Amino acid sequence: EVLGIRRKGAEGEWRANVSTGGNAEFVPLDSELIEMAKAIASYLNMRVCSVDFLKTSQKKHVLIEVNFTPGMLQKIFKNQIAQKILAFIKKNVEERKKESA
Repeated sequence: EVLGIRRKGAEGEWRANVSTGGNAEFVPLDSELIEMAKAIASYLNMRVCSVDFLKTSQKKHVLIEVNFTPGMLQKIFKNQIAQKILAFIKKNVEERKKESA
C-alpha cells in the first residue's frame, strides 16, 4: 500500500517538519507517483519505507530521499501508519508460514 502524506512547514519556516510547527495530512496520489514510489522501493529491495518527493514550481516530482524507517507522525496520525505497517508485517509472516509448511 502506498500512502500519500503532504507536509507543510510553519509560517516563516523552510523545514516541513512537524517538530518545528509544521503540519501533515493524508493526500491522494496520482498513479504515476504511486508507480514511481513502488519502483524505487522495489529497486532498493525495501518492503516498508518512505519515499520522499518534492514538488517543483513546474509541478514535477523530484526524489529527495528514501528512508528505511518511515516517520510515524504519531502526533498527527495517532497510530494509523503504525497499524498499517503492523498489518503488512503480520500478513507477510502468515504467508511465509504457509509457504514453509
